[in-house]
Amino acid sequence: VGFADMDAGGYLDHLFVHRDFQRQGIATALCDALEAGCSCLRYTTHASITARPFFQIRGYRVVREQQVDCRGVLLTNFVMEKPRPSGANPQSGEKG
Repeated sequence: VGFADMDAGGYLDHLFVHRDFQRQGIATALCDALEAGCSCLRYTTHASITARPFFQIRGYRVVREQQVDCRGVLLTNFVMEKPRPSGANPQSGEKG
């Protein structure tokens, strides 16, 4: 019903949930698992206009707005970041 991936540096590159399963907590569960499993100091993503509110609720802040060229079409997205919560164990991803 969905997928997501985050690299070792904390960059969340893909987050997708099928439209028939949205607003059921799936994206939240995916992000929670990825963030907990990452030993980085902060998480980053390039969020679309529609994804921006989801990430803001999760504690991400907008670093900058940018325009990206996708096959000749300029799309707006937002570079966003979120620091690892204080007290989180960077080795296990669990709260300390």
